[in-house]
Amino acid sequence: MRGEAGVQTIARQHGLDHAMVRQWLHLFNLHGQAGLSKKFSHCPAERRLQVLEHMWANQLSYRQTAAVFNIRSPSCIPAWERCYHSGGIVVV
Repeated sequence: MRGEAGVQTIARQHGLDHAMVRQWLHLFNLHGQAGLSKKFSHCPAERRLQVLEHMWANQLSYRQTAAVFNIRSPSCIPAWERCYHSGGIVVV
């Protein structure tokens, strides 16, 4: 795939992990410049549940789900999922 070779080349040139460069490209394609901006926010329980339900319904990976919802750290999604399955995410 032509784009993948470009991602790997760019990552190697800049000493970056190619998966991270691919993630940045995906975020940019989905959200434009806003997808690359720094962002610090708290995600309320309702939003976490919405993200998880979308992921499950569409059989997406954590990384794909994070890109769709413009979540900077895909690693927070499995934490939300563990919390949900242990009864920790409750929306009233």
